[in-house]
Amino acid sequence: MFLMVMGRLLSLCFSGAPMKSCFSCRSDRVVSSTETVEYSFGEVVFSVEMPCVRCEACGETTTDHSDGEKADAAVAHALALNGPMTGAAFRHMRNVLDISRAEMARLLDVAPETVSRWEVEGRPVDRAAWLLLSTIVEEHQAGRTTTLARLRKVTSEKRGAPLMHRLTLATA
Repeated sequence: MFLMVMGRLLSLCFSGAPMKSCFSCRSDRVVSSTETVEYSFGEVVFSVEMPCVRCEACGETTTDHSDGEKADAAVAHALALNGPMTGAAFRHMRNVLDISRAEMARLLDVAPETVSRWEVEGRPVDRAAWLLLSTIVEEHQAGRTTTLARLRKVTSEKRGAPLMHRLTLATA
């Protein structure tokens, strides 16, 4: 798998095992290194240092897939906390959470085309939608899914007759 970042093509390794030879040229001249990956959202650029393996023969750089996911999640968390509130940032956060555009629209009770317009900068992102997605990203980073689970439950319930719940309060 390959990842395109700021016009540079990086290969991602899924094995987790140390590379013994280059994926591109098959040379065994591979060394541990670090790679700076940049994520750009308008005028805001995030630089992430990632461990990688570099081929001394052809210059190919390979990073572990899990490190790429961690970098994506860290950038999404920084966006959730600080913005910018752009369509590209909204799309990045949604993708990190692995929420499809259609599901995001359902969760927000908007048309899928609305989410699409936000993400391609056709319309400004709705502030309430941004705050909700930001909250979900923050919870995801902390290992919680409370808000996302509640949203999914609420949107899956059938609308119609109200449900009656009986609550009994204990007396002291």
